Amino acid sequence: SLTPQPSALLQYAILIDAQKPPRPRMPSTRPARARPDFPPFALAAVIILLAALARLLPHPPNFTPIEAMALFGGAMLSRRSWAIGITLGAMLLSDLILGLHALQPLVYACLLVGVLIGGWIGPAARAGRVAGGALASGMFFWIVTNLAVWATSGMYPLDGAGLALCFELALPFLRNSLAALALYSLILFGAVHLYRRWVDRGALSRV
Repeated sequence: SLTPQPSALLQYAILIDAQKPPRPRMPSTRPARARPDFPPFALAAVIILLAALARLLPHPPNFTPIEAMALFGGAMLSRRSWAIGITLGAMLLSDLILGLHALQPLVYACLLVGVLIGGWIGPAARAGRVAGGALASGMFFWIVTNLAVWATSGMYPLDGAGLALCFELALPFLRNSLAALALYSLILFGAVHLYRRWVDRGALSRV
């Protein structure tokens, strides 16, 4: 019989399919998701300076942007030396206007720790890392500065009862500090995210 067998038909179909040219792939119109870069140096520096000068505005006790500013500087400036220098320099500028005090070196040391925590947050500034870094920085600042007040101010007995009283009276300051960290972290890191979205939209409009 001249009728091809099923196996012969299958082999013929495979041969014809193999000879077809490959279907071209359409280029994707979606931009590749790359690791976020550091924002422009000038942008980050101006945001830090404005945050430091915001201390001059009327505010409740401890409701200032300085701790969020330290986190932002550590996360958004590509060199650690820049992050430390600009953050502490902006803080010093505002302190020269507001006035200095005895615990100033300790406050700067706490801000330096905040800059280091900001380096862990990184330029991607994911919400979980920003929240965790803000909580760690705020608690560290509150514990260290209140230990110093208890030990050096002469306002409290230097015993367990005096230490407990010092931290009890400082609880409202902790509440304000954490609230300020939440608000100003949202503003500072949010500003960079908005800048990146604006840049991405401009890049897509030119495609």
